[in-house]
Amino acid sequence: MDSTDNANCSEFTELGAAFSSPGGNPEKADPLVRRQAAVLAFGRRTNAQPSLSVLMQDAVALVAEILHADFSAIGEVVDDGAALLLKATAEQSGSPDPPTHKCPLEAADSMAAFALNSARPVVSADLTTEERFKDLFLRKLGARSAITVPLHVGGKAFGTLGVYATEKEAFVSEDVGFAETIAYLLSSSIARIKTENELKKQRTFSSTVLDIVDALVVAVDVAGNLLSINRACQQTTQFSVAEVRGKPFWNVFVVPKELELVRGIFRSAKTDNGSCEFESLLLTKDGTPRRICWSLKVMRDSHERPQSFVMTGIDRTEQVATEEELRKARTVAERATKALEEFRAKAGETERQARGSEPAGRLQTGEDNKMPRPFQPLGDAKGKETRTSQRRAYQYRQMIAPTVGGVIPAKDNFFPIECKDISAGGVSFLLDRSPDFKDLVVALGRAPTLTYFTARVARVARVEEGGRTRYLVGCRFTGRIDI
Repeated sequence: MDSTDNANCSEFTELGAAFSSPGGNPEKADPLVRRQAAVLAFGRRTNAQPSLSVLMQDAVALVAEILHADFSAIGEVVDDGAALLLKATAEQSGSPDPPTHKCPLEAADSMAAFALNSARPVVSADLTTEERFKDLFLRKLGARSAITVPLHVGGKAFGTLGVYATEKEAFVSEDVGFAETIAYLLSSSIARIKTENELKKQRTFSSTVLDIVDALVVAVDVAGNLLSINRACQQTTQFSVAEVRGKPFWNVFVVPKELELVRGIFRSAKTDNGSCEFESLLLTKDGTPRRICWSLKVMRDSHERPQSFVMTGIDRTEQVATEEELRKARTVAERATKALEEFRAKAGETERQARGSEPAGRLQTGEDNKMPRPFQPLGDAKGKETRTSQRRAYQYRQMIAPTVGGVIPAKDNFFPIECKDISAGGVSFLLDRSPDFKDLVVALGRAPTLTYFTARVARVARVEEGGRTRYLVGCRFTGRIDI
């Protein structure tokens, strides 16, 4: 206890006596009035919010003064509820360090432990003849008569207040009632202090967590006014908390064209028990719009009335821009692929017209097929590259079907294969067994927009993959067909 606490303690313990007597003499004051003044003084003391240890010392000192006790002690439950530590006032030992006594909470040789276990005040007129417990520690300090009041906080044992007389004293029920009243006030104050400390820890923890997450977090009251924004939101928007606190969310962050949309979402959320998700533009301090995907949750009180909104947002600005670039690139690639396929089809048709085509429903599959081929065969069995067009990785599952007698296979005859690479001239894929066919149709793409190519096996190589033998099949494209 520092000097300030000592001064406050002395001031409050003398307040009851000075208030109760015109002459300021506590011995001449009416006992009932004096105790009422003491209760008032302690109530004021709790409102000053001293530290917990100081408040307990003040409480037991007040009880000792009003009941004319010779000394007092505070008991505190320690070791996670397994033991009780009793600390007597220092003047009883003649030493600056107060005498202490630690015992199990279930001990039968401690008046404080007995009071905690019985959950009611305990009075002993003579500790030397006491049969309910044998408190040798108090007797060693010179205590003869005693009152001990238990303290329970949140339904759990917290500690005790004890006052002692060195001579045999007959404490009456009014004395016990006063001590119990102070104990109740102290327990309530302890509960409040512990709750406030716990809330402070939770807020500190929540604030720390919110500041380290990458998501934007915004707290808004039921009227739509901003309460707080986390660090990620501050970095994204370049606003500080002080700059936005108390201002309407839509006036600070929402673009004008989405104003009514966002307000409507807030109104609807008040009656919705779940969270809602929406996407909107968020204006930064310099007016730059950011595309944010929000999740909005309503925080309600015990009566299910909305108290505030908590919004978490993911910045999708770069992702949206990337998706748009990919869409444009995909469109260009699809157009180029379509143009190439049309060119190959026209080239094949021109060659067939010049040399004569096969009967309808059959394919040109022999070595005598001399049509100009823009596709080149795969390398030899040793893996030497002989294709003139650049190959690229193409590790996708596609479909193939062998052709028998040059007849176009039905769609039901296609089965999946694992492709390895592809080029303008052909494709390679893996099979679990060596192919027993030479000609095939390859279906590339994704249903329902599949493109069908005729092909001929040009190379088969045995490979070891994942501890099993498989066959890498390279084939060259020979044309394009419609099925």
